[in-house]
Amino acid sequence: MHVSQLCAQHLRLFQNLEIELSAGINVIIGENGAGKTSILEAIDVLSRGKSFRTANLAEVTHHNYKNMMISAEINNSNQPSLRLGMVRTQTNTQLRINGEDTRRWSELTTHLPLLTIHPESYLLVTGGPAERRKYLDWGLFHVEPQFLEAWRSYMKALKQRNYCLKQRQIDEARQWHHVLAEKGEAISHWRSGYGEGIIPIVQLFASKLGLNAPISFKYECGWKKHVGLLDALEQELQVDTSPSNTQSGPHRAEWLLMWKDGIFSKTSSRGQQKILAIALMLAQAKYLYEQHKKSSLYLIDELPAELDQIRCAKVLKLLHEFDSQTLITSVAKEPVSHIDAEDTKWFHVERGQVTTML
Repeated sequence: MHVSQLCAQHLRLFQNLEIELSAGINVIIGENGAGKTSILEAIDVLSRGKSFRTANLAEVTHHNYKNMMISAEINNSNQPSLRLGMVRTQTNTQLRINGEDTRRWSELTTHLPLLTIHPESYLLVTGGPAERRKYLDWGLFHVEPQFLEAWRSYMKALKQRNYCLKQRQIDEARQWHHVLAEKGEAISHWRSGYGEGIIPIVQLFASKLGLNAPISFKYECGWKKHVGLLDALEQELQVDTSPSNTQSGPHRAEWLLMWKDGIFSKTSSRGQQKILAIALMLAQAKYLYEQHKKSSLYLIDELPAELDQIRCAKVLKLLHEFDSQTLITSVAKEPVSHIDAEDTKWFHVERGQVTTML
């Protein structure tokens, strides 16, 4: 899978953007503030409905306009091409696949699986448990067909139970226990299995990038060990002062990253944290391809600022080996000048204008 053409109107600095991309590596050079990261944002917004820089689409829209359009042509080997599109106005957002309206971003996400590496990616390692839950859930969304429905059902029941608890409606809160237990235990089982499946690939890539100490992972499900979620939910209501929100369930889970007999984030340097975060992201694309023969697209914002030149080369070599389309930004050409793949395409961005470099 790769994006062959990207178009946008009224996207940050760009009044009109149209760019033909290589199926391999695309390097976008430009000064800070020139608009190169906005090209990555366009693809991110089209896939997820938000940017890795902001969840507020108004911030992505050109300041002189109130509407924004983004579209892309997606090519898959041995399959017809797809045209994905979104139009945002002041009042609503329209999504389309091959000209047909669709109501859910998840349908676009399915066709355009993205993994984004950017200056804040180390938060996957050092941030709170929610960062690592999102990591596991990205993988499950793409490899487990039943995950999305289970997650939606779980979150709907969780919202209802929390409302009942706040209103002190204890009996009404219990009515949601069976849905929460059924869907929550399924989510936990899938997360644990996904984590176990991806661990060997993470360890391999971490080693190739220079982390030689063994790394281990531990999934904590979000409720008491050796107790079913149904019982854990009921036990919450047995205390003298029952909680005002749900304390047990996969929304409280943690995926611990360990090495050297301690938590990785507390016993490693910032450089090591960046390396592990990138290894984790690389492993997801490899795992998805191995399980479903489905390739991912990488958006890499300022990789030379994150890693030294040797490790930059190793990361890009790995990406090229498992046939992932990559868009990478850099302030200058020198840090990434070693890229010599035949399917590499170079672009220069200046004041919202893109030109192809020869």
